[in-house]
Amino acid sequence: MTRMLQLLSSLVFLALLDIHSATAAESAAPQSNDSPGLRLLEDIQTVITDLAESAKPCVVNLIPLSGAGRGRELSQERVPNASGSGSGVIIDPDGHIITNNHVIGDATEIEVR
Repeated sequence: MTRMLQLLSSLVFLALLDIHSATAAESAAPQSNDSPGLRLLEDIQTVITDLAESAKPCVVNLIPLSGAGRGRELSQERVPNASGSGSGVIIDPDGHIITNNHVIGDATEIEVR
C-alpha cells in the first residue's frame, strides 16, 4: 500500500507541478482564443483519467456470504448476506485487501470478484 500511495502522490504532485508551470507560462504569453481555464480543466481530466486507469486492476468487488461457514450442513448453499456488497483495494502482491468494515460486517466468508 505504501508503494501505491507513494506512486499516486508522486503522479498527482507532478501533474500539479506541470499544470502550475503551464499556467505561469500562459500568464506571461499573449492571450489566444483558447481559454486557459479550459486547457487547465482538460489537463486535470487527463491526469485523473490516467490515474483511474492505472488503479483499476487493484479494485475488487466484495460479497459477504453466509450459509457455508464452518460447522454448517454441507447441503446448505452459500447465499449473499442481506447487508449487500462493496468494494476493496488489493494493496500488495500477497492479495491483502483493504475495505470498510460495513462492507464485510460479521461475514465468515467473502467472495472476491
